[in-house]
Amino acid sequence: MSAEAAITAGDLRLAFGEGASEVVALDGVDITLRRGELTLLMGPSGSGKSSLLSVLSGLVRPDAGRLEAMGRDVTVMNDRQRTGFRRDHCGFVFQSVTLFPALTAEQQIAMPLEYLGYDRSKARAIARERLEEVGLGARRGHRPGQMSGGENQRVAIARMLAKSPDLIFCDEPTSALDGENGALVANLLKEASRSYSAMVFCVTHDHRLEPHADRVIDIADAQIVSERPGGAVS
Repeated sequence: MSAEAAITAGDLRLAFGEGASEVVALDGVDITLRRGELTLLMGPSGSGKSSLLSVLSGLVRPDAGRLEAMGRDVTVMNDRQRTGFRRDHCGFVFQSVTLFPALTAEQQIAMPLEYLGYDRSKARAIARERLEEVGLGARRGHRPGQMSGGENQRVAIARMLAKSPDLIFCDEPTSALDGENGALVANLLKEASRSYSAMVFCVTHDHRLEPHADRVIDIADAQIVSERPGGAVS
């Protein structure tokens, strides 16, 4: 497993509002995330979890601090450059699965690849490979309404993996799933960190993910308060 740093950040600060109504979301956060590792960020609601994910992924610019990802200074990028950086390097998995109701599982993956410039036959071949990877090869012709919530989440993961991202960001990917499907998704994320040498950063309340993680970071009141090893399965 690689120990190469994918993201290094120091003294990150982010606030919303002004004056008496100001809410501090991040207050001097330092963090390093490495390729080949699944890192969990845990903490109570309002602690700064989603804000940190948004800053580290380039969705939101911090008010202060340094942020380097894939050897590039993200804080000096303009909006267009950050959008390009996310397109080229980042994959996202969210709690709410955003699949198109009219498209089959294979089409959900192939169409974005065609948009990125892949020819149709190559895009479909990659889609089939990724569906096999998440255990849904036999469901490639099914639409979201014909599959369970857990299966749809796995299609979303397959779609994310199709472009072989370096940086994978997950926001509560298992909170809506039962134990069996939650474990399947957690294992897929762990395998993605290994197979793609990807950094996987997962915001979660779900303690069922801890046995799959390499590290668990706790955040409270906009600051990182502790870090501990996960129970990662090799």
